[in-house]
Amino acid sequence: SVRRLLAFDAESADTTAILNSMAENLYAMGELLAFHFAEIDSGAGVFERLLRSSTSNTKRSQALYALSHLYGEMGDTLKAVELEDHLMIEFPNSEYAESVAASRGIVTEDGAEDLMKTAESQQVTDPRVALKTYTRVAGEFPSSRLVPYSLLAMAAIYDRQLNDMQNSLLLYGKLITQYPETEQAQFARSRYDELTLFQTSLTDTTADTLSETYEN
Repeated sequence: SVRRLLAFDAESADTTAILNSMAENLYAMGELLAFHFAEIDSGAGVFERLLRSSTSNTKRSQALYALSHLYGEMGDTLKAVELEDHLMIEFPNSEYAESVAASRGIVTEDGAEDLMKTAESQQVTDPRVALKTYTRVAGEFPSSRLVPYSLLAMAAIYDRQLNDMQNSLLLYGKLITQYPETEQAQFARSRYDELTLFQTSLTDTTADTLSETYEN
């Protein structure tokens, strides 16, 4: 019934609130022991308990980060790296994951996304400037999932806005060759075939016209 469902939702919300409150208390205790009283082992034990208590509490990402730091302090670099990896997988958009990425010299996806947004806004008013910005996505973030999007956008600018068939074919071809399994490559393949066919017919027409000129 609706009443039973509402009661279940309220009970679930209460349970979540209790778990989050418990996590906050455990984190505060671990932080106090490890970072204020230099009881690293005891603090690490509290953080471990916090992580075991729930997989969805609000302090989990912070606890993973703190615990990885403590294991590094204790000289267990393998465990520290393992926890950092776990943090980056489970909470990729957290400030703690970004801190780990920065310490490893890894550039996060945010930079590529910012460039894509900038290029998209530039594309309407100044497509040539947008091309330069899209080029930076592939140049500065070569492993980003957004590279195929940037290549397709560049090809479309040459194709639809600048009427530059040669460069559009070049970029469509690059996308098809380097990222063949992507949705962007599937679209590019269709357009590449259309342009190639058009280019062939254009070449044939030009050849026929020249032939007729010389014959006359």
